[in-house]
Amino acid sequence: MGKTVSFYTLGCKLNQYETDNIRDKFIKSGYSVVNFGEHADISLINTCIVTQRAGFKSRQAIRRAIKYSPQAFIVVAGCYPQINSEEISRISGVNMILGSEEKFKVLDFLNGLDKTDKVFIKKSSNKCRFYNEEGNGYSTERTRAFLKVQDGCNYYCSYCIVPYARGESRSRSASNIISQAVNLTSRGFKEIVLTAVNLAEYYDDSYGNLTSLLKKLISIDNIPRIRLSSIEVNKIDDEFIDLIAGSEKICKHLHIPLQSGDSKVLSLMKRRYNREYYKGKLDKIVKKIPEIGIGTDVMVGFPGEKRENFENTLDFIKEMPFSYIHVFGFSPRSGTEAENLPDKVNPDEIKERSGILRDIAQEKKRNFLHKNVGRTEEVVFESEEEKAFSGFSSNYIRVKCMGKNLRNELKRVKILKSEDSYVVCEILN
Repeated sequence: MGKTVSFYTLGCKLNQYETDNIRDKFIKSGYSVVNFGEHADISLINTCIVTQRAGFKSRQAIRRAIKYSPQAFIVVAGCYPQINSEEISRISGVNMILGSEEKFKVLDFLNGLDKTDKVFIKKSSNKCRFYNEEGNGYSTERTRAFLKVQDGCNYYCSYCIVPYARGESRSRSASNIISQAVNLTSRGFKEIVLTAVNLAEYYDDSYGNLTSLLKKLISIDNIPRIRLSSIEVNKIDDEFIDLIAGSEKICKHLHIPLQSGDSKVLSLMKRRYNREYYKGKLDKIVKKIPEIGIGTDVMVGFPGEKRENFENTLDFIKEMPFSYIHVFGFSPRSGTEAENLPDKVNPDEIKERSGILRDIAQEKKRNFLHKNVGRTEEVVFESEEEKAFSGFSSNYIRVKCMGKNLRNELKRVKILKSEDSYVVCEILN
């Protein structure tokens, strides 16, 4: 088998991190990485199955890989085959199917194989509480490095397929995380993003919880700024809020999934809070960190969501200080409790409700951008777009600025004006 390989990743930042680790192993084994769509000897698709749309896009990517490189050895890996390997096996041209854990051993499985071979390997996910990880966890194409600290989930929300795809919650050892963070810093990254399936569930017997891990990370010399990926509200406490408020290294940005602003619907979803609890936490956060950017996810059309429940969600979202909102319609996942719940919402109604929420989301985003005009922020610049460099502020605002050679630079800026989806700034000396 030849020595060129291409990759395609669907889904979350955690999936991207894992693809980067797999890519790193291929490079160390002498492979050359080519762009997806170019001829490759091996093409690996790291899939997602969290929604029906994600499953559809995964199948599309698989068929594109086969079309682009008909002679390639096609590897389909990750959450989709972990949940439904039989469906993947029916796609003509797929050579190897690997589950969520097995994908990291892809090079071992490839030994001695050729294009005519078919290998399907899917085992149940890990049941260990702790683990270590090898690999760099970064891509040279990005200026932000992802650092995986936890995998799996024990929450079993009634709509969610993730615990079945990712297995039980398990945390990476703190010493292993710290070692990789130091390595990433030495490679010049200005921002490290802690990623996980359920970040709030992180725990190490020697170091403690996520707050304790963060305290250790920010105490290390030269560690750049740290951003947190999505975190569940039920594990946010005063100590965690105070740490973010008092640290210059931790980004003033939290993504806290809401799913619904109606307590009855939250109960049906088996979420671990009601609307009053959620509001109380956000009130505390904003009081301590007024400049913080808070993003969220909202699900529309969950079974049993009557019009009055949706109106409650609308009112709640209008009241909450969100800087951006991801809106998506309920997508029944096979094997979850919600798949069989009564009182399904009509698809046309879901579409209408989603549109209403997205309009509100856009308005809240514009308001947050405008609110930041005149403020100073620190920005990691990522890319050049039409003679201006673009990056993200600590509170997760897309920033554009005129300048030269700003990529991967951390600069203090003043925000001059806001547009629909970004702000314009000037660099301060």
